[in-house]
Amino acid sequence: VRNNEALSKLMRSLSQEGICHYIFCGGRALYRRAHDPSSPFFNFGKEIILRCLDERSAREMIERPMNDMGIELQEGVVDRMLEVSSLHPNLVQSICERVIRNISERRITLDDVEEVISEAEFHQYYKETVWGESNPLEKMISLAMIDREEFDLGDVQEELAKLGITNKQAIDEALVT
Repeated sequence: VRNNEALSKLMRSLSQEGICHYIFCGGRALYRRAHDPSSPFFNFGKEIILRCLDERSAREMIERPMNDMGIELQEGVVDRMLEVSSLHPNLVQSICERVIRNISERRITLDDVEEVISEAEFHQYYKETVWGESNPLEKMISLAMIDREEFDLGDVQEELAKLGITNKQAIDEALVT
């Protein structure tokens, strides 16, 4: 513990003096430490929360590299990839990589995409990416709201109340982290 504290203090000092710049990435554990006043990561740097891509950027993420590699995309392929990935950059990348690995020609068809997204390995990867560090309540929220296109905090509380979950603080925390 002492070595970790010493390292954190050294990193903070080097950063404040402009000698070094750091990029930390992580999920829940890093988020908690960055918001804990007793943590050496508290107020250490600028927080940038990465979110899903907008449709234009996700489309470009698929089309530009495929075009650069001379790979033709059958009509509907990009739309299907966007639908399956929910515009999550890691999932877009994973689908593209898996499809490219499986094709024998320089053409991707809807069947190629369907083959990849039906594989158990992709299902596992998808679940780990989407639910990664989610706790049981966060998973419950995602399942309770899965069929809704739009919803707000009141909708989440209402659905969870039907399941006997009424702790507003826990729900708020699950939605923030």
